[in-house]
Amino acid sequence: MMRTPPLPGVPGRQKGDYDAVIERTLPAAVVLQPRTYRELQRGINSIANAVRPTLGPLARFVLIEAQRRIDKPEFLDDAATIARRIIQIRPRGNDVGAMLIRQSLWRMRREAGDGAATMAVMYQAILNEGIRSVVRLGHNAMQLRAGLEKGLAAVLESLENEALPLTGKERIAGVARGMVQEDIEMAAMIGEIFDIVGTDGLIVVEKWTKPGMEREYIEGTYWHLSGWMSRHFINEQSEMRVTFEDTALLITDFKLKDPDQLIPALDQCVQAGIKKLVIIATEATDRVVGLLIQNNQAKTIETVVVRTPRIAEMDRV
Repeated sequence: MMRTPPLPGVPGRQKGDYDAVIERTLPAAVVLQPRTYRELQRGINSIANAVRPTLGPLARFVLIEAQRRIDKPEFLDDAATIARRIIQIRPRGNDVGAMLIRQSLWRMRREAGDGAATMAVMYQAILNEGIRSVVRLGHNAMQLRAGLEKGLAAVLESLENEALPLTGKERIAGVARGMVQEDIEMAAMIGEIFDIVGTDGLIVVEKWTKPGMEREYIEGTYWHLSGWMSRHFINEQSEMRVTFEDTALLITDFKLKDPDQLIPALDQCVQAGIKKLVIIATEATDRVVGLLIQNNQAKTIETVVVRTPRIAEMDRV
């Protein structure tokens, strides 16, 4: 343990404040077999056993104890979220295995959206049977790995041949029923939404204070942007968004640095009777944004300026 000399003007720490915490931490250790695989196995089994009750279409929940007094206990049926709530287990050797499967389940959640519980069960079974084959039966670990990789390729090929396209609201609703715990009404709505929006559409789920479920379809386009350039453009405070109808678009790849760059375009819009204008630009200075905000307040023309999609300079044509 290294101790730093006292700094001028900084009051020294009392013995037992910070040094005691350092002294209680465990030192680094080198762990060898067979202890290594046993601790990894215990940690992985701990996480897998915690999430496996949620596998299947039936509603089975896992209770997560509140970490603080002000928090409430959680009833969760999402395997990845359950694993995410487990921050650390003891001893630290088991924690290494627990964090391995925890990260894998959360990655599964991010990339596929579902299937974390199935992955946990398969992860656990393959690990335990693999350890049994190597330790008890004396099989070669590298040959076992080669066999698993060949089996994986065969399974993927078989699944690809038997896979059916998920099209039509009835078929989509049938798949959704298992994800929403046999809620037929919600599954039917999900089937309708995905059938209408399609694979390239954007679906946004928002909180709803009224009883029941509602949906709204908006035709248009979208892109990932860092938002409007000022909160003063918001015209729907309750939803924290900007909504324009019958609007004109001004798209430019120039950086708007001076208000004089926009005045001719704004004058043409006013002469043409255009009441709303959306400006899409790479950048806009505070002076430009201030001009647009003044026009909004004066009701001369309602505008909003947003950033263009981020494209590398080398990709521009």
